[in-house]
Amino acid sequence: MLSTCRINDEVQGTNMPISYQDGQEYTSKWLPEWLPKDRNTEERVISYHFIISGVMFSARIKEDPKFEVQTVSTKEKSVLDKIESKIFNRLVFPSHWSQEGISRPNMQCKLDAFDICKHLFKEYNMIPDRIAPTKEEGIFLAFDSSTGDRTLIVEVYNDLEAGYLVNDNTCKQILLSEDITDYDFAVATNLING
Repeated sequence: MLSTCRINDEVQGTNMPISYQDGQEYTSKWLPEWLPKDRNTEERVISYHFIISGVMFSARIKEDPKFEVQTVSTKEKSVLDKIESKIFNRLVFPSHWSQEGISRPNMQCKLDAFDICKHLFKEYNMIPDRIAPTKEEGIFLAFDSSTGDRTLIVEVYNDLEAGYLVNDNTCKQILLSEDITDYDFAVATNLING
């Protein structure tokens, strides 16, 4: 892959560019809606480039050489992309399970598991520590507490039933077990964090 350095216009070869700038300038009417809107941008010209975990924007008032740099973080998207990739592309399904007649997680099961992960990340800042297929024909998600003494385990099955439990790893006992009918994980997350 080639990227162009906009400072000196040299072409650089790289496998994954650290940054890429499109070399375009856009007036405020072309700004994506997720850019900050707290300032008057009517007379600004925007250029941008992508950086690891974010997008950096430079704004200037027309005919004014001063640049004002705005950075919009895409950390959330980066985390969710990794979770999505693990669920949809990198689940390791043992070959002997296929020989035993166990089905791989189907697409709707994967979609539901990813929706649960998105919800737990956005609402409770929880990221799964383990993602794996299950012998029960579904997906297993484990979210460990910061100390590792408790774990929230979520399973989503091919028939689209889903449930969770909170396990006390020290006492080796289940503290809570529920079917997932809505995305209310408040009691479970309190047990994990408490």
